[in-house]
Amino acid sequence: MLAALAYDPLVRIEIGPLSISPHGIGIAVGFLIGARLMLPAAKDKGIDEEQVYPLLTLAAIGAIIGARLAYVVNHVGDYDSPLDVFKVWQGGISLLGGFAGAIILAGLGMRKRGISFWKLMDASAPGMALGVVVGRVGDL
Repeated sequence: MLAALAYDPLVRIEIGPLSISPHGIGIAVGFLIGARLMLPAAKDKGIDEEQVYPLLTLAAIGAIIGARLAYVVNHVGDYDSPLDVFKVWQGGISLLGGFAGAIILAGLGMRKRGISFWKLMDASAPGMALGVVVGRVGDL
């Protein structure tokens, strides 16, 4: 009896000279679905959609920076040269670092715009959870 199903993971999708990561596609789609789910919830809490879009941009930038930074900090011994930390095409991101970076940068944007941090976090929680689920599908 098998305890697990065997399958060959799809590591890269090759389209000519372009190499695409299914993991990256999953993360991007998860972010977009999560953001889409958050918009009506933010509106229900009295936050205008037009105020949320720039915060989503900040969250995406913060997530990318935070995910890579956390990975580098946790794997600092893996790099032969300080310039190796910029070789993002060799992989290496952290889910928790991505969340931290997104929340920090978007939080600064909320403060600047006078938007309640806790109201928007409440509005974004279901979308963030669904985004992680969808994003993790890219790992298969």
